Amino acid sequence: MYMISYSVAPMHPADNDAVNRGLRVFVWRFQRILRRSIYRVFRRIHRDDLADGIPTVIVSGVARSGTTWLGEILARPQPTRIMFEPFYADLVEPYSHFPELLYMRPEDENNELLQYCQRVLAGRIRHPWIDSQLNCLRPSLRLIKEVRVNLFLKWMVDRFPRVSPIMIIRHPCAVFHSFEQSGFTAADDLRRLLAQQKLVDDF
Repeated sequence: MYMISYSVAPMHPADNDAVNRGLRVFVWRFQRILRRSIYRVFRRIHRDDLADGIPTVIVSGVARSGTTWLGEILARPQPTRIMFEPFYADLVEPYSHFPELLYMRPEDENNELLQYCQRVLAGRIRHPWIDSQLNCLRPSLRLIKEVRVNLFLKWMVDRFPRVSPIMIIRHPCAVFHSFEQSGFTAADDLRRLLAQQKLVDDF
């Protein structure tokens, strides 16, 4: 019989912190991969066929104001279909011919926009971008997270009164600071806003 003895030197606190940090990064990356896998499966096989039978909420605000964070909080208590930015003209083909950051006066008429809003608000649209955060098969709530409907949210709610709008407003200095940290620029948004004569005339 052989006996092997050994001793382990105590770990330095700094080394322990590094191990904990590495473990947290590993868990975060694993959870991220798992979530993405679930999203890819669920967005193909989910059922959202109750149309007006599901309550619909719109969470709107400017980019970097906390719309994603607020949407995730509201979606947590029940099975929710999070519809991620269905009014993103650069990525969602059915909406691609509409101007980015579109402005609508409440009394304006636009049948094409109305029909697209009907599709979105009734859940009758599937798209890899829109369903990129889908994690349930049979939702009991439809939550639309969007940063591009602020200038026609009133127009939309007037025509779809059963939809519940929530607008989040973050301090503009905090938004701008977040823009800088994320590498975003407001120059393109400003150009799109100034190109809409009705918006310039009204405000």
